[in-house]
Amino acid sequence: MIKIERASNVPPMDPETRQASSRSAESAEQDEPRPLLQVRRIGRAFADITRVRLLAAMRRGEVCACHFETMLGYDPATVKRHLKLLREAGLVAARRERGQTWVRRIHPEATIWSALDEMCEGSPELHQDAEFLSRVGPCE
Repeated sequence: MIKIERASNVPPMDPETRQASSRSAESAEQDEPRPLLQVRRIGRAFADITRVRLLAAMRRGEVCACHFETMLGYDPATVKRHLKLLREAGLVAARRERGQTWVRRIHPEATIWSALDEMCEGSPELHQDAEFLSRVGPCE
């Protein structure tokens, strides 16, 4: 694994510069052509291992978001933020039922899902996630 370290002679960004940089990235994203924006969103979705775990967990179908909170050990707001990025990328859809949010992959027959499932096949962590989801009961 490659480890990237900050150069010792580069000072950290001050808050004003960081905020201006963030605004310029947002405006650049808005000016981007739609197909490129979608590719960027999909890349961002797959760039985080938590989101990959969420996508892999939906392999067998729809999952209640409350199970993701328990499976990952994250608070509801963090899970919601990850799911929002996956929805914005067009990878998942969500529906509400009796106060619960149910999430599923969009286009389960797509090649991207078989590639993801194949790449994740030997992962002990994803195997544990699948085991957990097979044991959970109904949502409360």
